[in-house]
Amino acid sequence: MLLGLRHPDSKYAGDTWHYLAGRCEQESALSCLIREAWEEAGLVLEPADVELVHVIDTPGSLPLMQLVFHR
Repeated sequence: MLLGLRHPDSKYAGDTWHYLAGRCEQESALSCLIREAWEEAGLVLEPADVELVHVIDTPGSLPLMQLVFHR
């Protein structure tokens, strides 16, 4: 499992170790995953190499749904 230390001022889970994350920008969840993996960690992923394994609904002031993929 790849974790990164989130910036202390992050809107979500600041100053904690967390898996790579990002927000979709008018794209599919899979396209977002591939883009964010490249932007945050320099990882090149192929769509066929990943699988959605878990969905987390995070209640709070900002509606947030986390999609967890496995490679």
